[in-house]
Amino acid sequence: YGVQKAALAKIDDQSLLARFARSSDDRFIADEAVKRLTDNAVIDEIARNGKHARWSAIEKTTNEKILEEIARIDPDHDIRLRVIKRLTNQPLLAELAKTVTCTGVYAAFTELVEKSFSPAGPDAEGYTGWAHIHSMRMAAVSRITYQNALADVLYGFINDRGERWGWEVPKSAAGRLRDQDHLKKVITSLTALGPEISSVDTVLCAAIEQLTDKNFLAQLMTSGALSHFTLGHHAHRTAERNLQELNQKASEE
Repeated sequence: YGVQKAALAKIDDQSLLARFARSSDDRFIADEAVKRLTDNAVIDEIARNGKHARWSAIEKTTNEKILEEIARIDPDHDIRLRVIKRLTNQPLLAELAKTVTCTGVYAAFTELVEKSFSPAGPDAEGYTGWAHIHSMRMAAVSRITYQNALADVLYGFINDRGERWGWEVPKSAAGRLRDQDHLKKVITSLTALGPEISSVDTVLCAAIEQLTDKNFLAQLMTSGALSHFTLGHHAHRTAERNLQELNQKASEE
């Protein structure tokens, strides 16, 4: 490999490098060829459907459309996850964090995931498929920095009534949402969902922790809206503690 790498280092012919990058059965040689490529069209082509050097091409491409295409529909979970971790497009990240039902990946996993939730019992492959979907959603939500995009994720959770969401993705969004108008809408909608959706409790507490509107906190504590949740006591205590801290801070100022 060292001799081949040294030989590649002396090649400047882009057509020859492209041939190595496209067709070499040796992953290391293909990777080295991609690293020396300057032809963006070839790099993008390999990023889309290369044989052995896709990761190197994905790291090298600057074509946002190619990255977005791969993030949405690529059948390779590892490749797709790698791309999601490079994205900065906030609406796209929110879309991916909310759901992967619009992608080819989800379609491939649907039957297996359904088996996992069927009366016949869990299916190992189905759980694997769900884990892939979950890891992509978590990767996407962790890249979101815009408040509107974080809120969009939470509204998606609410509109889906938490079905097949789990609690980690919406909790991550709620824990970083600071926009008070969005928080009040999210909390009001979460309390309206009812206690039958178990993941709501955890997401609700994460959202309450971010509230700074003292009037809304006080109203939430006295309205009884939290009492019917499994974690209602914890949610009430969270609101109470938050209100006390805000009042103390105001008195110190």
